[in-house]
Amino acid sequence: MEYVVGIFGGAVAGSEAAWHLAQRGIRSIVFEQFALPYGKIENGLPKWHIKLRDKQEEKINEKLNHPLISYMPLFRLGREALFEEIRHEWNLSAILLATGAWADRQLDLPGLSQPGEDQLIYQNALVQYFNQKHDPKYSGPRFEIKDGAAIIGGGLASIDTAKIIMIELVEAALLRKGIKTDAISIERQGVDGILAQYNLTLQELGLQGATLFFRRRKVDMALSPELVNPTTEEIEKNEKLRLRILENVQSKFLFKVEELRSPARVIMENNSLAGVIFTPNTIVNSKALPSGEPEKIFYTRQIISAIGSEPEPIAGLPFENGKFRVVDKETGELAGCDRVFVLGNAVTGRGNIRESQMHGKQVAGKVSESLLALKSSDYESIFDASNEIADQQVNRIFTKLSNSVPLNEVQTEVLSEKVRRHHQKIGYSGYESWIKLHLPQRLEQMLGLNGE
Repeated sequence: MEYVVGIFGGAVAGSEAAWHLAQRGIRSIVFEQFALPYGKIENGLPKWHIKLRDKQEEKINEKLNHPLISYMPLFRLGREALFEEIRHEWNLSAILLATGAWADRQLDLPGLSQPGEDQLIYQNALVQYFNQKHDPKYSGPRFEIKDGAAIIGGGLASIDTAKIIMIELVEAALLRKGIKTDAISIERQGVDGILAQYNLTLQELGLQGATLFFRRRKVDMALSPELVNPTTEEIEKNEKLRLRILENVQSKFLFKVEELRSPARVIMENNSLAGVIFTPNTIVNSKALPSGEPEKIFYTRQIISAIGSEPEPIAGLPFENGKFRVVDKETGELAGCDRVFVLGNAVTGRGNIRESQMHGKQVAGKVSESLLALKSSDYESIFDASNEIADQQVNRIFTKLSNSVPLNEVQTEVLSEKVRRHHQKIGYSGYESWIKLHLPQRLEQMLGLNGE
């Protein structure tokens, strides 16, 4: 007799939870909607983080390639099975939802009638396109990046988005002049560096560049950790640090930032986007409120929304305000669902990688909410927190499991047969061979570039 835990999502939180369960001798079935288990490491971390991406994906491989872990790729809830079917017919000892936050938070902009794909682009789709477009096998969304784009955001996602937009614009403009370069080289040298190399300016390339609009002040951007009970001197020092970091990124990638601006509505001409009307804000008691000043018009043909992501709702599960409803934030136990737990972005409702891995520390009250990673080394320190998160979560779940009835031999065999049938259906014969078959072609390999 044994326990078998079902885990939906094989990336950071899911793989760590499965591995920690395996260390306790508990079998798990990891359901993954995509072919690869890497989640936002593959499609949320911009592709210039080569060594970091490879290192983190190898860590996931080492964890999921375990005899007590059954990997179930291309298994999407609502397509292969309904959640209620999994919950009531598979006889799993417990279910963990590590599905992450893949649904872009919708940008409410009145007046945007019949928006074309290139008039309003959401950050998740943009990064997927940027990371994978060079691969001949890529079949996802494609976009035409337009000069003068308005980026709506203010967090880590919007900084990465601004860099991506500027890299795309400059690479295309240089190519029109007969100069062939690539995204990785531009990121390494910076837009300013690559232009200096060819003795060019944005103006000489005919580019205006992108503008990032933030509803709060520049000093409020999450570019350094929040301070606990800071003095006035510490606040001023931290604000200066944030401005210096922002100025450094802007000077290297040449995008502009407009603070204290909230998008109100759009201007349409012949059913095409012509501009965005912004409401000026002021900060009152730490809140961004309309200042009463005249509205500002920004003429643009493209809006990039980087205002955050949230988990996708699952039919039959309690979901409100962009996240699953839990009854206990420490265990992540789902309201009204016995032995169903959520973790990572499914609990926080936040869409960046940091939130997925820092959730356990948030619960313990040890984490700063405003850490922004701009370098691979910063990201790596964030990834290293995943062990603590999974360990905390699994310890709590393990306590619950030890008080429940384990599966008998018949129930265990039924589960094994379901796994075998799915593997046969998709042609899965083993973790290592499956990963090797489905790993996308890397841009640095195509270009013969070294890693970071």
